[in-house]
Amino acid sequence: MFVVWWAVSLVVSSTFRGLKPQARVFWALALVRAVFGGLFAPLGVYCGFVGMRDGSIVSVSSPLSTWLICNAIGFFVFECFALFASNIVFAQFDLLLFIHHVISLGGFSAILYTGHLHYFGVLGLILECSTPFTALSWISWRMGYETTTLWRANQILMVHMFHGRSFIEAFVWIQTFRYWHQLSTELSWLSILAFYPSLALMSFLLTPSWLLKKTRQLNNKPITREQAWRAIWDPDMQTPASVPVAKVEPKDKRRLKTM
Repeated sequence: MFVVWWAVSLVVSSTFRGLKPQARVFWALALVRAVFGGLFAPLGVYCGFVGMRDGSIVSVSSPLSTWLICNAIGFFVFECFALFASNIVFAQFDLLLFIHHVISLGGFSAILYTGHLHYFGVLGLILECSTPFTALSWISWRMGYETTTLWRANQILMVHMFHGRSFIEAFVWIQTFRYWHQLSTELSWLSILAFYPSLALMSFLLTPSWLLKKTRQLNNKPITREQAWRAIWDPDMQTPASVPVAKVEPKDKRRLKTM
């Protein structure tokens, strides 16, 4: 899918053809993530709230939940490889994204290995609902649409998707406390160690950090030169091109996205 999106973008987008290789990689990765989130988040909603309503919260599963978890493992294996390779080639490191990929891969692998917590696993896929909006935001910003109403509407929806992530995470914690006796007696230590530290990091560090960043982007908060330079290679960080980064001579002014 990464190769397909690269080839399609190369044919149809003059903006993509004008990007440096580093930005092209992030463009194609953003589209892959958008497809994964756009497909698997709704399937996670259906599987978690419709297809798996009955049965033990520990051991309930279905063919669809197994298929979703297997594909999620494949996705995060690819993401970890892509992140590792880009860190080496482009000499940059996104700590929060690295943590997200590693804990997600470990959590889904433990679910598949033990056969437990399919229910929580498919609910975790709903957290990917923000990825299509993040991808559209970054790509449209690269194309120079950051001042349009469509871009701002997408930003608003993206912020609310992160609010939705917080609700899902809170729901998983509520279900944990509700069924704590069953979970504590039937779950293996592997499942507990693989799932709950990951859930805690996601609930109290990653999602709040990303929500703050996206909200600041929506409100067009000024940023420093260092942050603006980072926006060139970090797909999760953007700034409106209209915000001045530093005082320069008029002849040197240019759009950030073309630097």
